[in-house]
Amino acid sequence: MAREYLTCLTESMTSVLKKMIDIDSVSLEAAPVLPSVTAGVTVVSLLGFNGARKGRVVMEMSIDTAQHLGQALNQEELTPFDKMIFYALSELSNIFCGAAVTKINNGPDRPGLRLTPPNILVGEGMQVFDAHAELETARVTWSDGEIFIHLSMERGAG
Repeated sequence: MAREYLTCLTESMTSVLKKMIDIDSVSLEAAPVLPSVTAGVTVVSLLGFNGARKGRVVMEMSIDTAQHLGQALNQEELTPFDKMIFYALSELSNIFCGAAVTKINNGPDRPGLRLTPPNILVGEGMQVFDAHAELETARVTWSDGEIFIHLSMERGAG
């Protein structure tokens, strides 16, 4: 089940990147790799979901990728750590996760998933652990950037 949800999330991310900022990206399978796989300063968007299944979606990227996406989404030059970057990434998280949850909810299982608002975390040497969950990871990549999407599903749910 987690793999199906992760596929919906990555397909949604590639679609949103294309529609919103004309980035052609591809989704690649990656081994579960939390804590952080991004070296240096990492930007994380964390959303929870509940319903028939409970879990978390972690969108992870470098600060350079975050700045690039923030600039593209805002259509203006932004300095690293500008609040507009993080507002834009929060919206990107809402949009791609919302689209994926809608697709999942309209599927045959109809789990009635709901999203929590995203939290944006920025730091160096950041570590995210979840000892009580199944973890799946994928990478969405394009010519000059990449985003890791980690899906953490609570064990025993659903």
